[in-house]
Amino acid sequence: LALCEPLAKALQQLGSVHAMVLHSEDGLDEISIAAPTHGFALRGDQVAPITIEPGEYGHGFSSLDGLQVNTAEESASLIRSALDGARDEASQKARAIIAMNAGAGIYVSGHAESLAAGVARAGEALSSGAAAMKLEEFVSFTQALSRESNAGADT
Repeated sequence: LALCEPLAKALQQLGSVHAMVLHSEDGLDEISIAAPTHGFALRGDQVAPITIEPGEYGHGFSSLDGLQVNTAEESASLIRSALDGARDEASQKARAIIAMNAGAGIYVSGHAESLAAGVARAGEALSSGAAAMKLEEFVSFTQALSRESNAGADT
């Protein structure tokens, strides 16, 4: 947490106009769904402290249990189950953490007027299936790039 303010000020010096540098009480370097998240928000020429309580956005859980993964395959499986709307506890927690952090991205990118509005837009993208479709488009795109790169290496 001690580095959040200096990092926010560095982003400001580098020309960023809206950013959040965050650290949760449970040790995440992103918004947590199981503990308050503290940090600094840069907006224009102001850097100010911020605290995000996940329960205020409808995404509070008592723990991060079930979100730990050991392999890239486990991570991909959990993300896909969250995006597909699986109802098990781990998928619901993953969906909540995705909504909170995607919502922050939507907010700082200027596509929402508040963090709450950003989280709501992220929730809509999750519920409509748009987020799952984007993931599959991204996977297809990167696999095509990989095939092209490998084909070029063979020549």
